[in-house]
Amino acid sequence: MGAIWYEKKEFVLRVIKNNYFNSDVFIWCDAGCVRYDEWIPYLKTFGNNTSVIPKDKMMLQCLNDIPEKIYFDYPDTFIAGAIIVGYKNMWPIYVELYERVQCK
Repeated sequence: MGAIWYEKKEFVLRVIKNNYFNSDVFIWCDAGCVRYDEWIPYLKTFGNNTSVIPKDKMMLQCLNDIPEKIYFDYPDTFIAGAIIVGYKNMWPIYVELYERVQCK
């Protein structure tokens, strides 16, 4: 499981490198994000509204409250991974930070 978690960002970097559709925004979305039939209608518009995506930040899905006692080398930084979205220029920065952050 850890190998898949780690490789998500690498998959996206490879797609950005090829960028066959000349995209500015790239989204990683786990297949499990659409496991309920009630969510299927949302797939029709998923990823269409890129105007809400900040150009200088990455967005990560968070379904639950952040635990009170969690420590990272970078305060106020919490990592999720079911849905990750950002502009192509932010992905390499995200990957570099991901590589540096270690849980204590």
